[in-house]
Order: sequence, then structure tokens, then C-alpha cells
Amino acid sequence: MTSPVNHLLNRFIHSLRTRTSKVILTLGLCVLLIIVLLPRGISYGVRDWLQTHGADEATIGNIDFNLFTGRLTLDDLRIRVDQEHTLVLAEALIDVSWRPLFDRQFQVNEVVIENTSITLEQDTESRFLIGGISPQRSSRAAMPAEAGPAWGFGLDKLSIVNSKLRYVRPQLELNLHIDTANLTGLHSGGSTPAQFTLAGKINGSPLRIDSQLAPFAVPAGVDVDINLQGLSLAGFARLAQPRINSLVGTASMHGHIKGSYTRDKGLQMESDGELALQELDLTANNLHIQSDSLLWAGAIQADLGNGTDKPRLVLKGDAVAGKIAMRDAQAQTEADGLLDIETLKLAEVRLDNNELYIAAVEAEQLHAYLRRDNEGKLTISSYLGAPTEPPADEPARETLAVRIDDIHIGENSSLTFDDMSTRPVFRSVIYLDNVKLGTLDSRQPEQATDFTVDGKIGKFSSLNSKGTIQPFLPRFGLTMTGEVKTLELPPLTSYTSGILGYKLLSGQLQADIELDIHDNQLAGESRLVLNNLSVQALTVAEKKAIDSKADLSLEAGLAMLRDKQNNIRLKLPFKGDLSDPQFDFSDAINQAIRKAVTATSLNYLKYTLQPFGSILLVADLASRIASAVRLEPVIFTAGSTTLDATALEYQERLTRLLEQRPQLRIKICGIATSSDEKALMEKALEAYQAELNRRGSYESGTPVPVPEITDEQLLGLAAERADRIKTVLITRHGIGADRLFGCQPQIDPKKDAVPRVELGI
Repeated sequence: MTSPVNHLLNRFIHSLRTRTSKVILTLGLCVLLIIVLLPRGISYGVRDWLQTHGADEATIGNIDFNLFTGRLTLDDLRIRVDQEHTLVLAEALIDVSWRPLFDRQFQVNEVVIENTSITLEQDTESRFLIGGISPQRSSRAAMPAEAGPAWGFGLDKLSIVNSKLRYVRPQLELNLHIDTANLTGLHSGGSTPAQFTLAGKINGSPLRIDSQLAPFAVPAGVDVDINLQGLSLAGFARLAQPRINSLVGTASMHGHIKGSYTRDKGLQMESDGELALQELDLTANNLHIQSDSLLWAGAIQADLGNGTDKPRLVLKGDAVAGKIAMRDAQAQTEADGLLDIETLKLAEVRLDNNELYIAAVEAEQLHAYLRRDNEGKLTISSYLGAPTEPPADEPARETLAVRIDDIHIGENSSLTFDDMSTRPVFRSVIYLDNVKLGTLDSRQPEQATDFTVDGKIGKFSSLNSKGTIQPFLPRFGLTMTGEVKTLELPPLTSYTSGILGYKLLSGQLQADIELDIHDNQLAGESRLVLNNLSVQALTVAEKKAIDSKADLSLEAGLAMLRDKQNNIRLKLPFKGDLSDPQFDFSDAINQAIRKAVTATSLNYLKYTLQPFGSILLVADLASRIASAVRLEPVIFTAGSTTLDATALEYQERLTRLLEQRPQLRIKICGIATSSDEKALMEKALEAYQAELNRRGSYESGTPVPVPEITDEQLLGLAAERADRIKTVLITRHGIGADRLFGCQPQIDPKKDAVPRVELGI
């Protein structure tokens, strides 16, 4: 046994003495040394390259490379930049095939990455740092292209498990946690698309991607199914600044995306599916907007072109929003609302670059709030951003063309108007049962759009209006007719006190309105019926407090206009130039009412009581700054209470007036004069002499004592005359006593005063 072994050992030692054997042994030792030292060399080279390209510190726990199988494993690679780990690669495996290299093909059989954390940063100049490392090429000249066929690439399988990708750019940070990600079958020479799947979370929200990739095909393409649930929008708020000040809510997406790229056509993308925003809360232009849900279902097409053609973006689909609320961002309470909508639906939306088409807009339970501030300005103007002029060297932007075929606001909607410029503050609520608008088209500004509005003003007053509008004309156009029934008048005191100088104590209004606005010219007419109207003039102090422009006397005039049904009918034409800065609606209304009330009431009395044409006297009442209307007095014979034929005829005409104007009230005031005193004295003397004659005690030439007529007697005569007129009107003509008011009898001291009874309305 020992002899053969020794023999072999001797032969081996002898062979080492030859030149060939020495070369082979040296090569073998070199290969062995390379195999042993190669992992350390790779580790050193990797660390040096990383530190050269930006890493403050780079460490590698272990590298194992099998040169024969092409299998490389790497453990615990860490990169630190600015005291922060920007890359932590716990485990990685790369399996490469050497044989395809002879066919100019770089083939990777498998790449496995596990438990990895990497930061991808994009700076303000759009340069990327991967794990804190800049992958930019060196400044040395590019190598000349190598002749021969192009190199190919193949990746059979890429697996990423339990890894994190942190993407950072100015105003945005995204954190992607990859539970599993798999890429298979990526080859530069094949036509079969690669398969890529990912399951994980982005910013804590579940994300699922199933896709097919064909980056080497012609055209290059991608086909992706994506499912995202509950992504917080707060992380995107800074991207929307300064237009949007704050942004809160979540986004979910379930859709399909396809894309292709060729050099001549550029990048083209299309997607369809659903995008849902939940619990949306944003602030912009002093507006605080909230919505429980916003759902978009449809398709998006984007043709970005090849850099020479204008990009094109097309959206098609339907949108539904639930529980929308708009508030003043500075409001202290929820009561300061601007708009609330239970449901808003947009059907068949199509946005094609600068053309927007919507087949139908439907709002349910819409509640709008309109306010006028103390200076008379609508507060909504403060929420609209002021238009900005583009820079002189910037081409003019193309205006967005809008067409909406149908707009409908359903029942249980309302419009609340608060006017803080009036005293008292005016509030009115219009409850909308139905609002419809026809086609609106900004490209056809001359086209008139039909509209109808049906609802209630308050809880009981009906409102019906219809007409046409032309909102896109340079000067807004409107033609409308409207009908208002049983509108309670007292709340309108906020306006009538300033315009008319009167408070409305009670009453209802019915109105038929015709209005036309074109080229800033206002023209219209209101036919009004007022029922059971009761007014009260403002005091001097009240007029001064509200700076009233009123100069009317309404109480008597309105009383004369009342018919048997207690209605007052007026026709109020009005007109004006809206472009005139001095135009004031209150002046137009004041003039119209003055003409209607004064002319109508005076003419009515004039023709009703003929031939007593001069029956109207106007007396200034300084304490009321108003007018009072009085009728022609009933004349009596001095010392008498008897109504003559003329007075009785007057009572008949006065009766007809009271019958036709049930709300008219008459004040009856008896007046005695010095002629009454003389007549009563004569009657007293005649009575004294008659009494003496009856007794037979009268002697001719006997002096007769002068009787004394007291003021009480004269006032009693005046009161009896008033009672006589009141009695005739009640007993003979059936006028109610509650419509005939007496007053304190008076004595007129003027020498030429006529005995009479004055009648006032």
C-alpha cells in the first residue's frame, strides 16, 4: 500500500519540475485567488463608486459571487447620506447566464430583492438621487458606437418582497410599501409582453397593480389594471398651492389604463374606470368646500404628441357628488353658509381641450344663500378671484367653450336672501319646487335659453316665472314674466320704509310682472293687487335714521283705491339705464308708485262724487311729513241741523263710495260758527216772545232781555249736526258704525266761517 502512494507522490513532484506544469499550477492558483478575492474586490469597487457619487458612508455586510454559475448574493448594503440611511438592502440575489453573452445577449435569470428600503429623491431641477446617489454619467466623451448587431437584454424573473420605496420631491412625499412585486418575461427580442404585478400600500393605502409591459415592442405599450383604496389627499395639498390652501380627504381608484409610444406619434394614453373622492375638504379663494363623496366614472384619453403637435386631452363620463357644502372660510359658525347640495349629477360630460359639453346637470335639495352687505354689495363677489392679465409676451389663452343642454334643480331646494343694507335687516326664503334651464352655449351668445322657476316665497306665497336669458352676451339679456300670489307684505317694510316712507303693518300681494333687459336698458311693468293692506307712516326720526327718499302720502290714497273685496289694483311701469351710474331702482319705483297712487285715487274720487268736483283738499301735516285727503264739507243753515236736498244727494254719493271701497273710513267733524250764535240768539228771542204771548203777559214796548248763547250750546249744535249725518248713513244707507268716526266738535271763530260738518278720509 505504501509503495504505490509513494510512487504517485514522486511522479507528481517530478511533474512539477517541468515548465508546462509550472504554468498550469500558476494559472490555477491565480484562478483560485480570483475566486477567493473577487467578492472582496466587488465589495470594494461598489463602496468606492457609491462614495464617489454622493454617499457619505457605504457598507456591505457580505457579497458572495459564483463565477461559474453567475450567481451573486449581497447582504446588508447600507448607504448613509446626511446622517440618514437612504438605502438599506438586506438581501439581494442576481442570477446571470454567461453563455448568451457570446450571442450579444445579456440574460438575467432571476433577481430577488428582500427587506429593502430605498429613497428616490427628485430635486428642484428634476434631477434624481437614488438612495442619495446621483446616477448621472461622467463628463468624459461618449464612447463610439460599436459595429455589429445590437445587444439584447432578457430578464426572466424579478421578485421584490417586503420592501419600501420613499419618493421625495419638493412639496410631495410618497411612501410605497411593497408586500410582493413580480416581473416576469421581460425580453428585448420577443413580442410577448412581460407580466408585472404589485401588492402593497402607498402612504398606508392598499394598492394592487396587474399589468402587461411591452417596452421593446413597436409601438411600445403598457396595459394596467389598478386598484387603489383610500389614499389620503393631505399629502398632495402643497402641490395645489397657492390656488388651494388646504386639502383633506381620500381617493380611491379602480380602473384600466393603456398606453403606447412611437417616435412619430409620441405618447398616447387612455383609461376608463372609477375615481372616488371621499370626505373631501378644501379651502380656496376664501371658500371652504366640503363633500361627502365625489365619483367620476368614465374614460380619459391623452395624446401628448411627439413635441411638435398640440397635446390633446379628452374626458368622457358621468360625475356624481353627494352632500356638497360651501362656506366662507372665515365664518365662525355653520350658519354662514353659501351653498348646500344633497346630490349633484353631471351626465355625459365631455371635455375636449377647450370645449366642455354636459348633457344634463341635476341638483337635488340645493340650498343657496345670497347676502348683501351693509354697503349694498353682494358678498359672493369676494369669493371670485380677480381676473389676471397674462404677461405681454404670453400668447392669449383660448377661452373655454361651454355647452350644457339641460339644467334641473329639483324640489326641496331653496334660495335664502339676506340684505344687511336695510333697516330692519331683510330676509326672504324662496322654496324651489322646480327650476329648469334649456341649452346654454357660450359659442352662440345670441341664442336665448328658456327657463322656468316654480316655488314659494316663504311657506305660503307661490312664485311662478318663465322666460329666456342670454348670459353670454357682452351685455346680459333677460326677458321674463312672473306671477306672485299671497305674498305677505310686512317683511317688505325693510324696503318700503326707505322707498315709500311707510311701514307695512299687514297685507298680501299678488303681482304679474313683465321684465325685459337688453343692452343695459331696463323696461317692465308690474300689475299689483294688494289685499288688506295696512300701513303706518314713519316718524321724522325714523326717516332720518334710514335716509329715506320717500315723499308720498299713501294712507288716504290707498284707502280710496280699495274695492269691495278689499283689493288695491295698481299698474307700475318702470324703466331705466342700467349702465348709468346714477340709476337707482328706488327712484324708478318711487316715481311709478307716486303716479299710480296719486293719479288713480284722485281721478276716482273726482268722477265718483261729481258734480262735487272740488272736494279734495290737501293739508300738510308737518308732524307726519305726509298728506291727508279731506272731502267737501256738508253745509248747514246757520243754527240748523237739517240736511237739505243737496246734502242728502251728497250722502247718497258718499254711500256709493263707501260701498265700493269697504276699507274706507270716514271721519265726521261738526263745526259751529258765529253765524250759528246769531241764529241761535234769534231763535231764543223768538221763543221768549212766543212764551210771553202764550201766557198773555207780553206788553208792547216792554224791553226783552238779550239771551246768552254759550260755547256749550254751539258745541252741542256742532255735535248734533255730525250725529245727524252719521244717523242718515247708518239708518238710511246701511253703512256700518265702525266705519264712521266722530271727533271733538269745534267752533270756527272766523267771521265768514260757514256752518258745516267736515268729512275726512
